[in-house]
Amino acid sequence: MFLRLRLCCQSFADRSQVVLGCYYRLYRGPLILAKEKQKSNAWVPLLFIGGFVLYAIGSGGSDDEKDESRYDADGCLPAEDAFFVSQQFVERSLKAPSTAEFSSSFDRESGYHKTGACTYRVSGYVDAENSFGAKIRTNWWTEVEYSPEEDGWRLLDMTTDE
Repeated sequence: MFLRLRLCCQSFADRSQVVLGCYYRLYRGPLILAKEKQKSNAWVPLLFIGGFVLYAIGSGGSDDEKDESRYDADGCLPAEDAFFVSQQFVERSLKAPSTAEFSSSFDRESGYHKTGACTYRVSGYVDAENSFGAKIRTNWWTEVEYSPEEDGWRLLDMTTDE
């Protein structure tokens, strides 16, 4: 009989986690090299890959595809989109755009309407800091046009009361 060291591993339940404890133990007798059956975590990468595939399939087609239900008979986007695009054009002209607080499309001082094929007249106000750091209200009016061929917006005219 020989005395040998043998690596022993056991799982210990410690509250909400399982701790794998390994230690060396003197073993009397012939050394039997038997692998303990360990739980395989091969399913974890497969789970991530499967989730990614399901996400890719579920997201539909490419972003280049148009949602035809949003367009009117002329192939134009709705006037609500013109309101938000106009806010972006106005924001570009501000001294401190990060301080901008725009009016809602439902405010009495705001409005939008279609003036022609894919052309819209939009009005509103913005509270933003000027170059001196004082917050002031500025009324604005824009005329924007949507181009279905380019799938983009163009600013035709912008007026502010500053």
